[in-house]
Amino acid sequence: MQTQKHIQKSFVLQQDQSDCGVACLLSLIKYYSGNNTFETLRNLSGTNTTGTTLLGLYQAANNLGFTAEGCEADIDALIEHGKPCILHVTVDDNMQHYVVCYGIHEDEVFLIGDPAKGIVYYTKEELEKIWQSKTCLTLEPDKDFVKASDAKKQKSNGLSTL
Repeated sequence: MQTQKHIQKSFVLQQDQSDCGVACLLSLIKYYSGNNTFETLRNLSGTNTTGTTLLGLYQAANNLGFTAEGCEADIDALIEHGKPCILHVTVDDNMQHYVVCYGIHEDEVFLIGDPAKGIVYYTKEELEKIWQSKTCLTLEPDKDFVKASDAKKQKSNGLSTL
């Protein structure tokens, strides 16, 4: 797991209530040293006033140079995976929401990026309580992922990126 300082620096809060999914995706793009905008991610994921589907996030992530996989998992699988992923959770009496699980901290608590609240910690029990669907999206940059530093180099060479 990257340092907590790196996580806090790359984490993004949602701009409005329907943006939690794209905020999570943007946080992971920045975590892996990429860059993008809410507007682009909303368009790629099909985000509307009711939010984003896991399928929309999956399609956007694959479009942006990630190898993404939607899966069902449990807490032990999250710990074993060991890399950041997006969790579909339920908060505040049945409100559908997305958070980034960055992994387990040395105190046996999970480091969570909640786009509505910021960086928070959950015990295993607290995470299980909100992560009832057990669905998540795993993402790893592949050869097509463009880092922000590479995009700048391409622009300075007269090449533009999409």
